Amino acid sequence: MKISAFAIGLVTSPSLLAATAIAGAVKITDLAANNAKTDGVAAVNVIAAELGQSIVAEGRMKLENPTDFIGYYGYDNDGPLAPVAGGQSKNNQVEATKTEPDKNTYLILADQKGADAAYNYGTHFVFQGHENGVVKDGQPQGYFTRINLDADEAHRVTLMATKDTSGNTLRFIDGSTWNPFAQRLLLTGEEGDEGGLWQA
Repeated sequence: MKISAFAIGLVTSPSLLAATAIAGAVKITDLAANNAKTDGVAAVNVIAAELGQSIVAEGRMKLENPTDFIGYYGYDNDGPLAPVAGGQSKNNQVEATKTEPDKNTYLILADQKGADAAYNYGTHFVFQGHENGVVKDGQPQGYFTRINLDADEAHRVTLMATKDTSGNTLRFIDGSTWNPFAQRLLLTGEEGDEGGLWQA
């Protein structure tokens, strides 16, 4: 499925779960201090003993519906996913542009569809706008993705849109939130007079 419109039918029969209702059921131990900043080193996350972490999506993961321009979660298709030996030069893209998926919006939604019409995508999703990228045809190429937490890896990350309903290329997306009254995902761009607010 190639998605070319921005205001696509993402929500058909949503149910939003309040995280605060779940949080009250488990006692979470406070940390003694915030995670310390470590210049030049990727710091390990320190979390409460009652919590755990697991990777659900990472940059090597192929989109279930790639385009010529966007093929992997968090990367454009303008270079290798990791630098290659001897690949660095003034005129060579050493590594694919990282698109910086940002501002997670977690929702529980029913009846979500994707590129595979026969697949059950489940009900747990993380929506993300991508706030960086490269210029395509003179315009910044923005887009947003959906991480399907109940899906297998082949269906884990779905490219939701690269254009608005008028066919205009999306700008970089810096934030997102859910409007429970209109039942719409709201996405914002901080690109000066090219920015704005979109709904999906």
